[in-house]
Amino acid sequence: MPMIRVELFPGGSVDQKRRFAKAVTDSFVEICGSTPEAVHVVFVEVAEGRLGDRGPARLRRGAGQALSDTATPRGANMREAMRRRLALALAAALACAACAQDGPRAEEATATAPPGLPASVAMPGAMPAPGPAFVDCDGREVPVGRDELRVAATGDIVLSESEPVFRASFAPFLPVLRGADLVLGNLEGAITTSDNPAKPSVPGRSFVFRFPPEVAGVLKDANFHVLSIANNHVFDYGAQGFSDTLAHLSAAGIRATGMRDSRVVREARGLRIGVVALAHYPVFNNVLQVEASARLVSALRGDTDLVVVYYQLGAEGDGAALLPGGPEEFLGEARGDARAFAAAMVAAGAGALVGHGPHVMRAAECIGGVPVLHSVGNFVGGGRLRIHGLPNVAALPELAFDAAGRFRGARLHAVTFAPDGNPRPDPSARAISLVNWLGAQARETMRGFSPIAFRGAEEHEEAFHEWFRGTTLGGRLQAMPRP
Repeated sequence: MPMIRVELFPGGSVDQKRRFAKAVTDSFVEICGSTPEAVHVVFVEVAEGRLGDRGPARLRRGAGQALSDTATPRGANMREAMRRRLALALAAALACAACAQDGPRAEEATATAPPGLPASVAMPGAMPAPGPAFVDCDGREVPVGRDELRVAATGDIVLSESEPVFRASFAPFLPVLRGADLVLGNLEGAITTSDNPAKPSVPGRSFVFRFPPEVAGVLKDANFHVLSIANNHVFDYGAQGFSDTLAHLSAAGIRATGMRDSRVVREARGLRIGVVALAHYPVFNNVLQVEASARLVSALRGDTDLVVVYYQLGAEGDGAALLPGGPEEFLGEARGDARAFAAAMVAAGAGALVGHGPHVMRAAECIGGVPVLHSVGNFVGGGRLRIHGLPNVAALPELAFDAAGRFRGARLHAVTFAPDGNPRPDPSARAISLVNWLGAQARETMRGFSPIAFRGAEEHEEAFHEWFRGTTLGGRLQAMPRP
């Protein structure tokens, strides 16, 4: 497997190492696009002057062979050293891209963390390529070309306030995010420097989320086009925090949406794509007000080729993974009726629905040929969302549409979480197994439920069942019936 081996100058700061790791990763992604080989970034502390008299840097290329900077000039200016190593990283990425033409695709990307850095910072990596097959509503594999419209929609995003951690939040999934024509996310918190929260923080019951202003640039760099602010945390720091959030996102070129009667239209691949974001509070487009939401979707569909409905709905916790047969409540709040809402949005003209909010995966179905992903779980936990049990798995869905905006197929990239709450690819694909199992349960208990059978976890079914039996929900169900 090709590897980029970088020998950093001695005494480099954590920030310099982080920026260098990001430069290596970004240059590789730029060159290899959405199907790069795995990249290993190994930080090696070099004794000062050890190779100082060996002359210029050398590049060695070959499968499984390191690409090394063998020169560390004694007394060189640190800025010049960084420039030289950045040039090396670019050359290394180009060589690695060339190697990618000669061998099989790597299944996942890894890297070795230098001492003192969070694992996710030194694990920039890349998604497995090409990823699972796209499937249509009937579970048939469908070929999807690069010229077809792709929409990616993440689950809840709660970023860390630690700069090395939040800057690495999306690194393993950049090829997927940057390969999409429309990327949606739910920003659960305020981008602000305010120290005045609007509500108390009560462990286990009430949480307050705040992110530094720099995260707006990180979100932009990850190719987010539209962020939903329709959630129960955007006002955690009151009017000031809300105003700051809108200002920072706007300055980064990201559209924020979700307030009552709001919607966003983006043009991509010759199509006009409308986005409606909703939650369960009156100030937002409201999932509880189904008729009003349907009118909004219908009006938007008349002016667009495709409408994507992206919404917070449902109770929370492991038990919420099982779709109920009617309205839901959580902590005394009405949280909507998942299937009734979805059916109404499809009837109004929606071309795809992606839900979030329960913090766990839910089943996915097709209603009249329209994909409905009832919950994709979390996407970034930032060390503040639970990452054990069912919340330990989530999905990053890709939806493909033809030149007329009609649904072609979908696939799920399986997600798990590092200890710092940042997402990383799950080689066991438990999220895919889980959503398929949940769909099979819903088919047995709900009239007219037509689950989407996703591909990509066929080799891991036994491991999934063993893992699931150890979760709270699995233990409660005791014997898990096999679909």
